[in-house]
Amino acid sequence: MNLEDASGNPDHPLIDLQLAVDKIHATREAATELGVPVVVNARTDVYLLPASGYAEAQYSETLRRLIAYRDAGADCAFAPGLKDAETIARLVKDVQCPLNILAVPGTPPIPKLEEVGVAE
Repeated sequence: MNLEDASGNPDHPLIDLQLAVDKIHATREAATELGVPVVVNARTDVYLLPASGYAEAQYSETLRRLIAYRDAGADCAFAPGLKDAETIARLVKDVQCPLNILAVPGTPPIPKLEEVGVAE
């Protein structure tokens, strides 16, 4: 299951980090309690927002959110909108859990994504 942090509010496009973490934690806890096997794919939409001009700030916020989601019980992380192969490779290494990328025009080819460690 995908759990996303997009709010739908143009003034505050991402939900509060703690709320997103609480949702993931509650989902994992409920699935465990009910004996339902589930894969939680935690998605942050940082790279789908209009670029602020600060690539490092965008990366840092993505990493901060994905690590928090991983620590809350997500099985894998999802960063749609990220297209740069070097940044993808860096995020794979830094997030330390399976990372998914949305393949769209401009995204590195699948063999390159596999080479840098993107998960299936």
